[in-house]
Amino acid sequence: MAPQSVQADGRRFTEALKAWRSAKAGGDISRITSFNTADFSSNGKALADWTPVLRAELGHAHGRDIHVKDLSYLR
Repeated sequence: MAPQSVQADGRRFTEALKAWRSAKAGGDISRITSFNTADFSSNGKALADWTPVLRAELGHAHGRDIHVKDLSYLR
C-alpha cells in the first residue's frame, strides 16, 4: 500500500476521533451515538441499551476535555 494512502486514512481517522472527542466533551448524545453503526452491540447490549449509560457518563464529565491514551491505528 502506498504511504500516501495510509497517511490519508490516518488523517481521516484523526479527524473522526477529534469530532468524537468534541461531541463527548460537549455532552452531545445524538452526535456521540451517530459514530456507532445501526447494528452496534457491546457485551450483548444494543446502542439503545447503552444510551442511558452514556447519558450518565456525560453527566459526570461536566464538559471536561476527553483525553485518549495509548492510541493505536490498526488497519
